[in-house]
Amino acid sequence: MNLLRSELFKIKSTNLWWILLLCGLPLYAVGVLSTYFVDKSVVTDSPGGVDRVDLAADFYTSGQYFGLFFVMLIGTLTITNEYRHQTATTTFLVSPRRSEVVVAKIGATALFALLWWLVTTVGNLVVGAILLPHAIGTHGLDTGKVWTSIGLNGVAYVVWAIFGLGIGVLVRNQIGATLTSAGIYFVGGFATKLGAGLLGVMVGDWVTYVFMVFPAVATTAMMNPVQQEHFPSQWLGIVIMVAYGLVTAAVGTFILNKRDVS
Repeated sequence: MNLLRSELFKIKSTNLWWILLLCGLPLYAVGVLSTYFVDKSVVTDSPGGVDRVDLAADFYTSGQYFGLFFVMLIGTLTITNEYRHQTATTTFLVSPRRSEVVVAKIGATALFALLWWLVTTVGNLVVGAILLPHAIGTHGLDTGKVWTSIGLNGVAYVVWAIFGLGIGVLVRNQIGATLTSAGIYFVGGFATKLGAGLLGVMVGDWVTYVFMVFPAVATTAMMNPVQQEHFPSQWLGIVIMVAYGLVTAAVGTFILNKRDVS
């Protein structure tokens, strides 16, 4: 618990969190507004051919695209800051059991990710409860499907934060780790989704199961409130993303235990 408090203090006492907050909130607002207008236009164009509860579930998880990247970046910077500011040696001298330090860092990044998820979710709930009945005819908060999507959104935030921490362990240089995280999230995510879509058209929808090994596709499946034909279920996406988090944490712990601090 002392280590956890120490790691939380490291995040809180730097400029990192409020810089990301200032950058993230406008992008979150853009995501919420764009989702609102898209959902509204879908209902307007196809009033009888769309599940409005699905649209509500989509709205209450809006802002996730940039939110997941920011918590991933927090995870990456949590460990690379130690090397950039040369505090890793002091940290491991005070706490020679490095596995405990890794667990504390995982706990701190997970709590920060959950805090980010909580703040954005509360904002979505307030805005959605007011605007969605006028836009799509229902707020959807009386259905389990909506709350399941909201909860799985929180799981996605935690897993991507831990995933980012693992990248920071593998790539100790802060600039290199940040660029790697951005490349995996944006370029890799776009490429895998595009590849899954194109091959799905040419070969068949079953190819989506092959692309489930990539985090972006697994997250999409996990957040999908509807079980579509030939599309992986939410639970498969959950299993894959949780596995990513566990493997990343285990590999990160192993590497830190074996690697020279300097």
